[in-house]
Amino acid sequence: MNPQMAIEHVLHDLPSAATATFLALFPIVNPLGGIPMFFNLTANFSPEDRRRTALKTAVYVIAILIVFMFFGRFVLNFFGISLPVLKIAGGLIVANTAWGMVTGSSRMTMRKAARP
Repeated sequence: MNPQMAIEHVLHDLPSAATATFLALFPIVNPLGGIPMFFNLTANFSPEDRRRTALKTAVYVIAILIVFMFFGRFVLNFFGISLPVLKIAGGLIVANTAWGMVTGSSRMTMRKAARP
């Protein structure tokens, strides 16, 4: 495959890949759910400080997502983790969290368990 064909292939697949990535990451990042928490944490900030903090946070999140978009597979390969195994582990973690929410069970710390 020559460079021209590679560029055409990337440009052809880029819109659908970007859309799929956005739709997969939007619920994880959950910007709408984070708005109340952001306003609560920055309640004492001036409007300018709040804007600056929001911009810095957005830049950091985008940078982290881009770094892992390009180097995430290398990290997984370094640790010998395949993508299907990661998907299964993530599903088990989500299922365990959901089960805890449904059953209402809480985890006790050693300090709470030691109290009479």
